[in-house]
Amino acid sequence: MLKHNRFFDHRTTIFFMYSLIFLMRFFCLLFFLLGWNSLLAQQAMSRSRPLSSWGSSAEFIQLGISAAARKLPENNFYHPLLFSYHAEWLHSDTVFSSPFLSTSWVAELFFSPARFSSNKELFSTVEFGALGGIQLQWNFSSKCSAYTQIVAGPFFFAGRTRRQSYGFLFSDNLSFGVQTLFNNHLIRAEIRFRHLSNASTRKPNDGIDNIFFVIGIGL
Repeated sequence: MLKHNRFFDHRTTIFFMYSLIFLMRFFCLLFFLLGWNSLLAQQAMSRSRPLSSWGSSAEFIQLGISAAARKLPENNFYHPLLFSYHAEWLHSDTVFSSPFLSTSWVAELFFSPARFSSNKELFSTVEFGALGGIQLQWNFSSKCSAYTQIVAGPFFFAGRTRRQSYGFLFSDNLSFGVQTLFNNHLIRAEIRFRHLSNASTRKPNDGIDNIFFVIGIGL
């Protein structure tokens, strides 16, 4: 029988996570450039375009559940939850001259109860942060759409671990989701990839990554 190659698994995991972080930041830059280009195009036009069927803004209350607990070097597990207020404002109702694509500015305030559990103890704390970014939305009909969004911002991390420094970090998030209109309320569901680090401002800075399932209800 072949022996299990832990080194290969470790290297593969690191490669996957750094590739994901690179893609998140690449798409963040791409979305920003697309939004900026659209803004310049709108300013150059003498007439205004009609708003999309989703309206000019939307607000949500969201709950995010960690898909899997993150194991830390101390042999304990990081179980975060997300409770957030999410707002978005329509930036352009067309992208690449397509009426099915729209872009929106996004802002989010959240607090995050978290548990650090092991076989010996259970430690609970509350973390918080703010996010801002841009969303690209595909409008399939007046009641159904899909979207992807890039948001980033400051985050206060209350964990004590050799993997990541305590205190203020930066949170990079990439989300893919769908939303529908039901009884005059928007309902959405998304999968979110989150990376926490401190931009190498202090050590340790190995980063902590999580995957969340997020559901939201429009206000």
